[in-house]
Amino acid sequence: MHPVFGPKRCCGFYCIRFIENHPAGRQKWYTRLDPTMTKNLTVKQQAFVDAFLISGNASSAYRSAYNAENMKAATVHSRAHELLKHSKIRVRLQQLRDETRHNNQITVDEIARGLRRAIAGAEESGQWSAAVSASVALAKLGGLMSEKRAIQINDNEHLAAVVALSKL
Repeated sequence: MHPVFGPKRCCGFYCIRFIENHPAGRQKWYTRLDPTMTKNLTVKQQAFVDAFLISGNASSAYRSAYNAENMKAATVHSRAHELLKHSKIRVRLQQLRDETRHNNQITVDEIARGLRRAIAGAEESGQWSAAVSASVALAKLGGLMSEKRAIQINDNEHLAAVVALSKL
């Protein structure tokens, strides 16, 4: 990949745009966050980021990172919101989320391999219901089966809309 331009501010993030040439002759654009933009976070900002990733609540993350004992709840909420809008904090949050997503990523192939092992193990031990359950899960994973869902509507206005949708 070759950097085209960057760092440039877009959507509150500092990004570097990349272009990659595909074998089919097409070009695909990628946007990557510029890692150099996060090296100047303060200790308290980094503590806020860490607490926010754990709790998911900006106000509680602000309280744990900053001295907010004498602040009103509205002030804490406002300052936490301001921190979330801060570009360097947003970049760092996105970087850590991407790292977590990458480290915890599970693929369809891994799930399918596990289900196939479960089928084989269940068949060897004679647990046929477990083998059937794993086979059904594998079929659903592959898109061969879907679950039917029942809807109960007591309102006549909405019933006509559902009937019209079912005829599509």
